[in-house]
Amino acid sequence: MSEVPEGGQVDNEMPNLRTMAEMKKDLREWGFGLIFIGLVSLNFDYVNIFGAFLDPGWGLFLIVIGILSLLVKNRSMFIIIGISLILAGISNIYESRNDLSKFWIIFGILQLYWGAQEIRKFGLYSKISN
Repeated sequence: MSEVPEGGQVDNEMPNLRTMAEMKKDLREWGFGLIFIGLVSLNFDYVNIFGAFLDPGWGLFLIVIGILSLLVKNRSMFIIIGISLILAGISNIYESRNDLSKFWIIFGILQLYWGAQEIRKFGLYSKISN
């Protein structure tokens, strides 16, 4: 009977690692999603279903990150996406400090968590990229 090392995993076994195809799919989904949200942000005067919270500056930033996600098939993109989400979360929390509604504070906290989860993907794809 073989022994299991102290960490609980067998030598050639890496838990939760993902494939190159999964990484490309994940980045492609992020790319299209960020471009869409960015375009809506740029045109928020015409598409007012989201209200005035969408900022054209963030829209341009999201479009650039979205295009990079489609072109750069590298795990480092998850750090860029994660940091972007964290910055958006901080911005939403900060901007809502005078707002009576707590929605943006809660949404900002969720963005902080979501950003950390995206940065975590950098490690999940470590064996297939770079």
